[in-house]
Amino acid sequence: MTTKNAPAAFPTAGYTELRPAGNMGPVGATIEHHVKPQDGMSLRDYFAAQALTGMLANQGDSVKDNDAIRAIAGFSYDLADAMLEARKNRGAE
Repeated sequence: MTTKNAPAAFPTAGYTELRPAGNMGPVGATIEHHVKPQDGMSLRDYFAAQALTGMLANQGDSVKDNDAIRAIAGFSYDLADAMLEARKNRGAE
């Protein structure tokens, strides 16, 4: 989900391309292929994934307890929310 304070991390614009028609027309014919725009993942999810990667890189195989895993995942989103708040306070769009 994209919002003003949590925009998409990797949006793509829609476009149209020509592709070979293959069995759908004479040799050399092309057909239009339309690709819809997509939001990609939210910037919040991206920030959380980056935070999670950093935390797990320092933990190694020591994180095996389900409660610890949930706590680290939750903390990743806490960090992501803090990054979005800092971004908003600094006037980023």
